[in-house]
Amino acid sequence: MRSQIAAYSVVLAMLGACASEPTPTVATTSTELVELTIVSNEGTAGRARTIEVTPPSATATRPAPTETRRSPVRIAKMPTPGLPMPPKAPETRPVEITLVLLDDLQPEASAEAQAWAKKLSAQNAAERSKAITALGALGADGALAAAPLLGNPSADVRYCALSALIAAGHGAAGMTNSIVGRLQDTDAGVRHQALRALRLLGSDASDAIAACLTDTVWTVRHEAARALGAMHLTDAAKKALDHTSRFDRDELVRRACRMALDR
Repeated sequence: MRSQIAAYSVVLAMLGACASEPTPTVATTSTELVELTIVSNEGTAGRARTIEVTPPSATATRPAPTETRRSPVRIAKMPTPGLPMPPKAPETRPVEITLVLLDDLQPEASAEAQAWAKKLSAQNAAERSKAITALGALGADGALAAAPLLGNPSADVRYCALSALIAAGHGAAGMTNSIVGRLQDTDAGVRHQALRALRLLGSDASDAIAACLTDTVWTVRHEAARALGAMHLTDAAKKALDHTSRFDRDELVRRACRMALDR
């Protein structure tokens, strides 16, 4: 019995030693089953007992958890109630900028050409004829001075302006669009002179000229046929010439249309 008490004392001492050791802050313990045989002083073995013992070596210390750093979160500053909101930045829009080259600006006629152009509205026919000749001699300069008069309220002045452009010849080559605008003039003499100018100066406005084949004045229709005979014809212009060559009531117009088609 004493030997049993002594053995139990040894076990308790071991347990006490384990309990007295400092325990780590974060640790895990593993429990082992130890089989203990009690032996008496006489050398006789007693009954074997199995007890739970937690040896110091079985205590595994885990490393302390590392501190987790979180990324800082930016919090938008909310406006204080009652205070005005800050003004918004103005919206930007693309701006179209058109650059005009100095070479593209319409040149002005000389003072001499403008002085002659003013005489196109003179009451004296001889003075108007002299002005037409003078403007024609100035070429492109004279054409620049005469072209604005194509919109003059007087039909006589418009007719004289067209005559000046014809006299200017190649100097008036850039005025054909303005001349085409006179094909619908209210005065038949101006329409006729515009067709003559297009025929002499050269133009590719065959469709606009072909529309004049239905004019109420036969001299205008006749000049339209002559003008078409001097330029490249579109299919529409050819069709109009063919129709007029067969059905126009004036023989001179029909003949001019056939000549334009046969050239």
